[in-house]
Amino acid sequence: MNAVSQKVFILDQMDPEVIAMLQAFYSRSDKSIGERIADLGNTSDKIKDGLRRYYLGYGHASIGDCGDTTLFLENVSMVAAKAIQDDPLYNGQETSTRYFDFEHRACLSPLHAESPELTKLQDDLVALYSKLRPLVLDRIRTENPLKINPQEDEGSQRKRWENATNARAFDIVRSLLPAGMTTQLSWKGSLRRIGERLRVLASHPCTEVSALASSVNAQLVERYPNSFKPLSSEVPLVYPFYDLDSPGTDKNISIGEVHTSFVQFRELNDNQYFKPYLVNRKRTDVVPNFFNFYGQFHFEFLLDYGSFRDIQRHRNGLCPLPMLGAYSINGESNLFHPWYLEQLGEYRDEVEGLLNRIYGTLDEFSLDCASQGYDMYDVHAQLQYYYPLGTVVPVTTVYGLAEAIYVTELRTAATVHPTLRQIARAMARSVNEFLPEVALYVDNSPDGFVLRRGSQTILEREVEHA
Repeated sequence: MNAVSQKVFILDQMDPEVIAMLQAFYSRSDKSIGERIADLGNTSDKIKDGLRRYYLGYGHASIGDCGDTTLFLENVSMVAAKAIQDDPLYNGQETSTRYFDFEHRACLSPLHAESPELTKLQDDLVALYSKLRPLVLDRIRTENPLKINPQEDEGSQRKRWENATNARAFDIVRSLLPAGMTTQLSWKGSLRRIGERLRVLASHPCTEVSALASSVNAQLVERYPNSFKPLSSEVPLVYPFYDLDSPGTDKNISIGEVHTSFVQFRELNDNQYFKPYLVNRKRTDVVPNFFNFYGQFHFEFLLDYGSFRDIQRHRNGLCPLPMLGAYSINGESNLFHPWYLEQLGEYRDEVEGLLNRIYGTLDEFSLDCASQGYDMYDVHAQLQYYYPLGTVVPVTTVYGLAEAIYVTELRTAATVHPTLRQIARAMARSVNEFLPEVALYVDNSPDGFVLRRGSQTILEREVEHA
């Protein structure tokens, strides 16, 4: 082999738009990036000034994929967060309702002017959440007392137990949080993709979401003028919520069931190498996306909106956003996931009383709007803010074989929320039914208190000072 002097340049310190522009030159020139930077200058500002001499007539939007940015969005509703995350290419994090107390956060009420009573419903939900959380926590700690291991530090064990019991309490009472509760999330993506998503979000029927898209886009136009343009005043799109009336959609599914269809593209025995990989793989072996060529799973099920927020995070597939509260499911307009009611025990009657009042008020408001000729698509979109997270929504997902294996193995773990874990187990049974020879590592341990959840957190390290 002839000796070649290979070079690697790391330019993470550069402005994302500059990074994208510099990469564009590779497609039209073989000049070293080191020489080009030397010609243009060694800082982002100097390079950007130098790049103004060039017309980048690339003719392809992919150059926008070569630079990325990170947005931090605070005090937006969970409805808005789900809209932002409604994208297979979304990357980011959101404040977890399973680990953080939302009692003191504000709610957004888009229909307050039309009906202050709807805002009162949000307040009542948060008040009950605040009342029940310490009561449920006390019961959990009574049922799962701290057991000290003399071989470990007692303080660390107590903190882990406190974190784990808190998390278990949040698992239950988070069902009472209204979807209009504010949260925080990050959003990292390419300049191109974020621009595309903002144009879609600008057509969202929720005024908060469309206004947020306009605000974010305006800031990005100022920050990256070569990559973003002002949003058009006319956005002809209709936001693509999951349509329960789509042909082939199953409308008669019970909670806990998963209805599955599988399209097999090729037989597993058509290659001497690939079948043994799937049959003999260890739990830690990642299934490459290549195996999606073997087939595709379509899962349909019912899930509470709180746990839907977790399954939606799997990006290597399709999981369209349902409109919370807008569907009639098995003949009922409102369903609250029974797992939460079972866990609330002696407080169940109080919770059901509030839920009946909330669902009844929302139904009356919806019927009144319909009788007055309002666009019910817009009305239902705004009403989402008033439904509790325990409300059931119809969910559909489409996964290739590789992602189906990944999701079922990850989401059957004991630390996963029980309502989602039940669905993941049903998915796993479907995968085994269609492809019984594929190795699938499913956690079938009982649901319940899991101490190791107390270690799934972010702790500040103690730093020794000299």
